[in-house]
Amino acid sequence: MPMPMTADRLDREREFHDRAFSEQTRAEVGRFYSVTGALRAWYENALVERAPGAQALEYGCGPGSAAYLLAEHGAVVTGIDLSPVAIDLARREGERRWLETRLDFRVMDAERLELDDDAFDLVCGSGILHHLDLEKAYGEIAR
Repeated sequence: MPMPMTADRLDREREFHDRAFSEQTRAEVGRFYSVTGALRAWYENALVERAPGAQALEYGCGPGSAAYLLAEHGAVVTGIDLSPVAIDLARREGERRWLETRLDFRVMDAERLELDDDAFDLVCGSGILHHLDLEKAYGEIAR
């Protein structure tokens, strides 16, 4: 049974990710994901194929994992994350890449999206669902 996103749990998630992104505490785990290279390439190719002209939502964007790729290939991307630190890093990287007109990063609870229904052609995300109450998250993604 999924754990409800209580205010306490939400605060713990935000604090964990703020610390992880500001102190780069997860940098060492990158080597464990090296075996997923082919799958990652397939995923990125699928995003690139769908990007031109798309309104895209990156769900749990962190510091902008797929947002830049999508924007570079013609999508207008809204990236959401619970972590203000991640959003700040994502915005700065978007500016560094001169993509800020195609990117909109926002601090937001993925279980309670502050976005209009049917606003996106494409929704993507990586490494987020295990942090969420799936029933709430799937409902938000579907709308």
